[in-house]
Amino acid sequence: MNFIPNRSTRLMLFTGAIVVATVALPSCNRSPAVSSPESQRLIQRFYTACNTRNSERLEAAIQAYEQLTAQSKVGQAESEIFDRIINLARNDQWEQATETGLQFAEGQVNRW
Repeated sequence: MNFIPNRSTRLMLFTGAIVVATVALPSCNRSPAVSSPESQRLIQRFYTACNTRNSERLEAAIQAYEQLTAQSKVGQAESEIFDRIINLARNDQWEQATETGLQFAEGQVNRW
C-alpha cells in the first residue's frame, strides 16, 4: 500500500523542509548588508585586528566604529554584529571574533 500525500500535506512538508534548511544550514547569508562603504572597510579593520590579536588595532577600529555610528553610517543590524565582534575580542575570544568578522565579510560578497 503506497501513501500518496494530498496537496496540503505536500505543501506542509515542503514548508517544513524550507524552515529546517534555513535554520540548519550554516552561513546562509544571514549577515545584514552594510549601509556604507566606510562600514565595509570597518569589517576589514575588525577582521585584521582580531586575526592578528592586536588590541591597538582593535581599539582603533572601535573608535572608527563609534565615529561612523555617530554619523549614522552604521545600521542597527550591522551594529549588532560589530558589537558582537567587539565583545568577543575584548573577552579574549579572538578566534570567535575573527570567525564572526569573516562570516560578516563573506555575507557581503555573496549578496545578489
